[in-house]
Amino acid sequence: MTQAGGVVTLPMDLQTPFARYIGRSKITWLKRFDVSKIYSEEKGSRTIHPKCSSELTFDIVTPSPASVLSDVEVITTISNILHDHRLRINRPLSLQIGHRLLLEAILIHCGIDEDKRKDVCHILKVCSKSESHIRSRASKLALSTQSIEMLLPFLEMEGTAAKMKSSLSHLLNTKEESASLAAQALDEIDVIMARAEDMGLKSEFTVVIDLAIQHYNIYSGLVFHFIDRPKSRKNTLIEVIATGGRYDDLVASFRNQSSIKFINRISHGQPIIKMENDVVSPPCAVGAVIHLDKLTSIVKESCSKEEAMVVSVVICSVGHRPLSQEKAWLVRDLWNSGITATTMDHLQSIEELQLWCKERNVPHIVQLKDSEAGYCRLRTWEKDRYTERKMSNAELIETLTNNSKPENCDSSFGCSRQNLTHRSNSLSESTGNSAVLGSSGASGPGINFHFTLDDKIPVYVKRRYQTQISKHLQSTLQNFTNRAQVEVVAIEATSAVIQSLLIALYVDSSDSKAVEKAKEIVAEKHKRQRKYLERIYDHLFHLKFEKSVTVLIIYGLLDNSHRLLM
Repeated sequence: MTQAGGVVTLPMDLQTPFARYIGRSKITWLKRFDVSKIYSEEKGSRTIHPKCSSELTFDIVTPSPASVLSDVEVITTISNILHDHRLRINRPLSLQIGHRLLLEAILIHCGIDEDKRKDVCHILKVCSKSESHIRSRASKLALSTQSIEMLLPFLEMEGTAAKMKSSLSHLLNTKEESASLAAQALDEIDVIMARAEDMGLKSEFTVVIDLAIQHYNIYSGLVFHFIDRPKSRKNTLIEVIATGGRYDDLVASFRNQSSIKFINRISHGQPIIKMENDVVSPPCAVGAVIHLDKLTSIVKESCSKEEAMVVSVVICSVGHRPLSQEKAWLVRDLWNSGITATTMDHLQSIEELQLWCKERNVPHIVQLKDSEAGYCRLRTWEKDRYTERKMSNAELIETLTNNSKPENCDSSFGCSRQNLTHRSNSLSESTGNSAVLGSSGASGPGINFHFTLDDKIPVYVKRRYQTQISKHLQSTLQNFTNRAQVEVVAIEATSAVIQSLLIALYVDSSDSKAVEKAKEIVAEKHKRQRKYLERIYDHLFHLKFEKSVTVLIIYGLLDNSHRLLM
């Protein structure tokens, strides 16, 4: 409670406070992303502190409720987030669609009065599928048994939009109010999902009538869930990963009636509101929430041991001296060579260290001995056992650099942004002109770098990438004169992906069907990077055929591979 006597509560969801803010302000157009904590009471828990969890919300506020594109954008955005290849979710997520008007139509058809609908929905939500509990609770509302028996079969219905229209044909063919509401809801679902497919939605969807019951107090239009259906027959629990819908009525409920005056005039089918001497349309809102705790648990289950690898090399010392300085120098040299490494001092024996590395899929162990200055022993996990080699520190760097693979990386589709940034941070920053090879000065060819990446990267990271690329391409670029102009396209891919792109570029540029077929072959071969590779292919096609560049190099940042196209 505040000093003025106001009651302060912890947020139970992220959309209700936002709806209050929109309803009591002059805002009529807004988009927001927010990651915050919510609090809820755990059932059966006797602890005082409520359960805390994190959620990500995306909302769109518009002055025009007639447009369905905001609903489409929210659904498509949430789908793109959940299906991003970097999350590496191996199992499919299903999309369920419901509508408040469709539920209202069925309640009217079953003879349930308007003043009892909210209570009925609360009973159905709390009692779930238990018919005996529903009947006993409904009898207290003076509802007839016939109405409940008519309602329950409707709530079991789910399927495609066409199947739902067929199942509800006896309701849609009547001339009652319920028929027009049901038809309006099904038509709106058809339009929204059709536009969502146009915007790039790939998920199949099913229409579920009782979805609106679970959010009756919040969503007043379209309602949707992204759910995870377990593959195991023993585990029947369905996890809701994301929830969303339109909540125009919730925004309207928070309007300050003292500053609003409704006037009897209609504009484009919507009432006009006068607020503080200004005439504005009532704002409408649609949004979605991703339950991050549930999403994190799915991502953890989907990660393999290879993906859990955090470093490539663990360095330890054997003997009476800790060799802290020698280990620090070796870690620095490995980092500068783009190899992730760390030190390990708390494990007492080499057997414990090997077990620790095997559990975390760390392939290399480097041992330093105080009696072998300048030398080390490299233990590598190969063919289900460790092999040991003695070599100098310089040989160690060369061996690991030549044999190392990209860290934290699935070779079929690439690494995360964090790993690429970490590898670039180990390179010295370039201070020269990015269009000229640094080591060759004015005698080298001009280089124009193109970074086609999923996310934007800072300027200093680009400069470090340029230094890295120039170093690896030095021998190749020496074959060109200073008059040549080289276009280098850097992408997040391995040599296998680059080879597929290169083959697809050998196509007749005048044949649009052949071009689309070549691009589709690349996308199908590497499905996890489908959208990303389609964008890369369009960029490469533009450079080769439309801009007619003479020398084109495709460079893979994940394994420092490249291919030359002339």
